[in-house]
Amino acid sequence: MKAIATRRSGTPGEMTVEERPVPARRPGQTLVRVRTATINQLANSLRTGAFGSLPAPIVLGNEGAGTVEESAILPAGTRVAVHGHGDMGVTIDGLYQQYVTVPDQRLLPLPPPSTGPKAPPSPSTTSPPTSPSPTPPTYSAGRPS
Repeated sequence: MKAIATRRSGTPGEMTVEERPVPARRPGQTLVRVRTATINQLANSLRTGAFGSLPAPIVLGNEGAGTVEESAILPAGTRVAVHGHGDMGVTIDGLYQQYVTVPDQRLLPLPPPSTGPKAPPSPSTTSPPTSPSPTPPTYSAGRPS
């Protein structure tokens, strides 16, 4: 499988695409085929060395989604979101790889993709109103009233 490993943090950092074996699932873990992984401020801060040096090489990425390959709690093919908590992609390999083992309690099963008709676009995304509203909306706790 392919993995993006951070070999050195800092500016510039060093990240390389590597071939690695698919990780072996252990009790209490699920093997997930990664479909998406976040690129967020945490990963960027780790990559640039904002929190000091990393245990290199390490695979970043602490959140994402994929499908179950092997699990004791979910059937193969189940779509899941992955919450990496405070260690995945920080002190242990994260989701910037094709497969990852995840502690079972960090998985959130996702519903199947929608196959129904699409909703029409909301009026605010189609065209502006032809005349201004007589009174502006008022907001209470962030919602129009």
